[in-house]
Amino acid sequence: MSLTPEWTEDVRGDATKLRYHATPGLLAVGIDEGSPSGSGVAFLQASDGSRMGTLGTTGSLQRTEYDERAEMVFAITDEDYVYAIDPETAELRWETQASGVGAATEETVFVHGANTVRAHGVDDGSREWKTVLPDSVYAGFFLVGDTLFAGIGEWKDEGVVAVDPETGQKRWHYRPGSAKSLDVSEDEIYTKFESEKRETELVHLNGTTGVEQWSYDVGTAGFWFHPDDGTVYIEGS
Repeated sequence: MSLTPEWTEDVRGDATKLRYHATPGLLAVGIDEGSPSGSGVAFLQASDGSRMGTLGTTGSLQRTEYDERAEMVFAITDEDYVYAIDPETAELRWETQASGVGAATEETVFVHGANTVRAHGVDDGSREWKTVLPDSVYAGFFLVGDTLFAGIGEWKDEGVVAVDPETGQKRWHYRPGSAKSLDVSEDEIYTKFESEKRETELVHLNGTTGVEQWSYDVGTAGFWFHPDDGTVYIEGS
């Protein structure tokens, strides 16, 4: 069976990536650096393929993300550049050097690069603050309530730092050693370990203070947990 395309559109270069954003109904298409105009990203209306615009980028497109709170599309390249793009017009609002976008609100976007976190204004990208963390960002960002959590460190030696999203001031830092994963639910944090002493341990942290509240030996190195409504459900063999 053959399929008939509803529309086709020439992006004027070799397409390297394609990302569909249901909201606000657009397609982001990465353009190869060997194309006549160089690397970039083209934006098309998903409904009919009409071209909204094309943005030249420093480095090849890694991914695009749409944040509903900021009402902005972010394009991230492999040369550590972040571009903030208006989803209605595909016009560039601002750009900055960073490895990724961690979280956003209606007014502020939080980006990271190596061991730094910066806050930028959504509308014009003006920098509000910059904070140096104890280690490089590893496990991404979580903005929960009035706290920005960042997973830092490396595999099997992760930590988490809590930052005030208004000022960038560090509130607390938890780095017990041998932590292999961190999960945030509401303002509670759950940590799994991989070491001789704590190989099968699940630890619950208070998100406000960073203090360990309780730990539980699940009896197996392989397990999953699903925090929901104050209850933790654990699967294990």
